[in-house]
Amino acid sequence: MPTVPVRCLACGARGQAPASMVGQSAPCPKCGGQISVTPPPRRLAPSTQIGVNCRLCDTRMYADARHVGRKIKCPDCGTLTVIQPPKPVAKPARPAALDATDGYQVWTEERQPWAAELVAAQPKRLAVVCTSCQSLLYATPEQVGQELVCGDCGVSNLVRPPVAKPLAPAPDEGPDFELEVEDAHDQAEQRRLAEQYLAEGAQRVAVEKHASVVCPPMPRQPLLTGVFSFFNRAMFVRWVALSTSLAVTLGLGAVAVVLLDGVGGGEVEIAANAVFGVCLGVGVVMIGALTLGYLCCLLLMIVAESSEGNRELYGAVSPNPPEWLGETVCVVTACLAAGIPGALASLACPDDPIVRTAVVLIGAALALPVIVLSQLAASSAWALFLPSIPRAMAAHAVTTLLFYLQSLLIGAAAAGGFAALIALGPLVAIPLGPLLAWLALVYARLLGRLGWRLAE
Repeated sequence: MPTVPVRCLACGARGQAPASMVGQSAPCPKCGGQISVTPPPRRLAPSTQIGVNCRLCDTRMYADARHVGRKIKCPDCGTLTVIQPPKPVAKPARPAALDATDGYQVWTEERQPWAAELVAAQPKRLAVVCTSCQSLLYATPEQVGQELVCGDCGVSNLVRPPVAKPLAPAPDEGPDFELEVEDAHDQAEQRRLAEQYLAEGAQRVAVEKHASVVCPPMPRQPLLTGVFSFFNRAMFVRWVALSTSLAVTLGLGAVAVVLLDGVGGGEVEIAANAVFGVCLGVGVVMIGALTLGYLCCLLLMIVAESSEGNRELYGAVSPNPPEWLGETVCVVTACLAAGIPGALASLACPDDPIVRTAVVLIGAALALPVIVLSQLAASSAWALFLPSIPRAMAAHAVTTLLFYLQSLLIGAAAAGGFAALIALGPLVAIPLGPLLAWLALVYARLLGRLGWRLAE
């Protein structure tokens, strides 16, 4: 009866199983585990291909053994080469030592031992380092206490018994073990870096989400339809934060002006009010600088994303104030450059401060959209004028006139708020802050929608 070799994977026992049990399982006679009877590996039939080298370019080709004596055409140079019969492969010479002794044997597949068994069967050796030349020698356990001669320098070395290595003590049992505690400052710095990394990751996800959003089709009147769709929950939180900061800045600034005015009271009271007013003014400048930086970043983000036709805003302002410097420089440069045409035109006006101020404000209102859209199109804070922007405004005259009309209404509302602050005092700053924040956000949204229209 034909048999197939089997082997237990649990204990390593080997045996033979009938070929009729291929595909079945049988209990191991040694450990009782299940042994899967698998068919023996198939032997591949010898190849009938013959290797032929082109006699001109030495390209390697292959032909069937039945075509010996014929010619094969080289695919590279086209030369015909005769297919020669394969040369008989000479068997390697068997070393004489294999026939003289039985020490050299090759394990068969059935009798191949496990690697752990081979390692365990190896004789134990003790490492000895020569005291003269530092050569590594090996001795048997029976040679402990005897002299071992170094084969390099000839010095005798005493074979010492192996020293058992003590187990390493547990960390809490070590006599000199000290727990290294991180400094509180290092922990705070690591926490800050982790929060910054998470914020940057959230911003990248938002930008990728924004890039995957398909912009809706442009309505017939983009300055009248879909203007307030950007005011979602996230924008409401930003508006509240900006309104609070503006209200605090305007209120404290008004109080500082009143204290520095020094009206009424004695000299001591005037001096105290002046000192307190200066300190309050320094705080107003610091809070105002942070508010200005955040406002510039938020406005530029609204203009940029609205010019792409987005219904909502997908970006986020960086929580790191030093990163607001670039956007602040861009907005401040645009505002200063927008006032230059009005200032030049005011020189030709009568010597009336009210008239000249009105001319400067009107010139700034007309030039500011051109400058901001030019900066946005060129992606540079110093690109203050691009001829393509006025040409696009002229091509969409109706939309441009509607934008300037809406800008006039926004400017009138802001001017009325400042007039009320001057006339009624610091308490007006509480409702004036939210009003100015809302007007600034709406103006940036309208300017972005205008850029969207001009880009079509």
